[in-house]
Amino acid sequence: MYYLIVALLLLPTGVETTVNYTIQPFSSMEICETFLHDEKNKSTLVGSLDYYLEYQFGKEHGIEITNMYCLPENEVDWNDEPDNQKGTRA
Repeated sequence: MYYLIVALLLLPTGVETTVNYTIQPFSSMEICETFLHDEKNKSTLVGSLDYYLEYQFGKEHGIEITNMYCLPENEVDWNDEPDNQKGTRA
């Protein structure tokens, strides 16, 4: 089993949704959490996700990253973009 980083997003509508945000799967929950909780890694992940959100929805998207955490791959919702933002690309 692999573990992936998931971001919890708060949409401008007040709805929370998640997005799978793992470039590389981790072989254990411990390795995933160690990677995620390293401040340099977390900063890089947040910056990269902010860039992705701006690319997908424009600079004024209003989406907030409220949390990031690790999940087993079988618990990940494999959506490709936040549900309430589909069709609203700038």
